[in-house]
Amino acid sequence: MHNGMLKTLEEVVAFYNQGGGEDRNKDPLLKPLNLTEAEQNDLIAFLLALSGEPLTTAEYVWTDEFPTEYEVIEDWRNVRN
Repeated sequence: MHNGMLKTLEEVVAFYNQGGGEDRNKDPLLKPLNLTEAEQNDLIAFLLALSGEPLTTAEYVWTDEFPTEYEVIEDWRNVRN
């Protein structure tokens, strides 16, 4: 978590599954999720699937010049596509 209180993704999911702790500034819409252990594991697997190595190698970095030859649309807010 942001303050280091929770060290693993599993702890974060369990924390929010229980409603996210006590905080006077917490939105009243934030309620316990009541996920089963299997559902928590599925959520963790999904979140981990969204993670990966950063795409910063040469094959992923856009090295071409961005084309800037475009026509300025004077009244662009009133133009429809």
